[in-house]
Amino acid sequence: MLEAAKINSIADIPNIILVFGDEEMLIEEFRNKLLNILVDDENKKFNTDIFDASNTELMKIIEIARAYPMMSDYRVIVVKNFEKLFSGRASKKIEENSPINKLIDNPPPTTYLIMEAKIDSASGISKGSKNGVLSAAGQKKLSSVKFPFKRFINETAWIEFPRIYESAYPRWIIERVKLHGKTINEKGAELIAARAKRNLRDINSEIDKLMIYANGKTNISLEDVLFVTGYNHDYNVFELQNQIGRKNIGKSIEILTRLLADDPQEMLILSILTRYFVILFKYSELKTKGMNEYSLASALGVYPGQLGDYSVAAEKYSLNEITNALQVLCDTDEMLKSGKGESITTMIMMIDSIINANNKSEAGVR
Repeated sequence: MLEAAKINSIADIPNIILVFGDEEMLIEEFRNKLLNILVDDENKKFNTDIFDASNTELMKIIEIARAYPMMSDYRVIVVKNFEKLFSGRASKKIEENSPINKLIDNPPPTTYLIMEAKIDSASGISKGSKNGVLSAAGQKKLSSVKFPFKRFINETAWIEFPRIYESAYPRWIIERVKLHGKTINEKGAELIAARAKRNLRDINSEIDKLMIYANGKTNISLEDVLFVTGYNHDYNVFELQNQIGRKNIGKSIEILTRLLADDPQEMLILSILTRYFVILFKYSELKTKGMNEYSLASALGVYPGQLGDYSVAAEKYSLNEITNALQVLCDTDEMLKSGKGESITTMIMMIDSIINANNKSEAGVR
């Protein structure tokens, strides 16, 4: 049984890995971690295949797994929904003659095969395991696991991401924040769990926002959580960022005024927006380089799941408009520090100047 935290280099990655469980976000995150290690240059990108078993035949996967890589030492294959290849009942003879057996018996040394599956009969099998050895309950559960997953669990590397229930969310949040080198108290963790939607992906998104907001801090306070999460899911500094990215001026100003009424932290808002447009500038330059999403996210210092928001914004803003936005943010910073004008008016003018930069330049030409 593998431990995600102990995989830090290619030497830690076995040639065959079965990944299963109920927490899709953690499975996706583990896949991204493996791909970031394995697919670290363009040549390896050409030797990487990601299949969905719902519309792929087993023999095609096995043939590619046994093929030699081109211009690389190895190839990488990811198969999602791997259980779809073995749905329904099969006779003992069919199981014995399945080509998957040869793959388990003799894994290709030049291939890394990552299989993601939903295995209901194995749900919770890792609970109570120690040093990679199944507990008595785990062994009992294994006896009911069907072919070929029983063989994979017995004979190859595997990792399970079992369901994390709502009652355990605050503890999970505390441990997750520790991975970022920070601490959060139970009240803050409970507030995040309560404010986010009821799944790990939304909770993790709130934690990512906190990490950006709390840059330089080691302890995250309840006030920090309140500022980032807002009084509901639609009114927080990161939703403001996304609405500006979509050039939705009405919604942007609505969120801004709500935020400043609740907690006037203009300089923090400026800091987060500046970081956003710096990343957007880099994204706009790098998106034409042919980088895969894992390499692109790593270069930008964001998670792959955040790329969608930057993709939307990059369609709305040209490089000139992004440069203008950064200048507007710099000018606004100087105005606020000098005490010129009312801060809410200055911030609204800032949003208008960012979103409507093209309209104003065209009006100037006329």
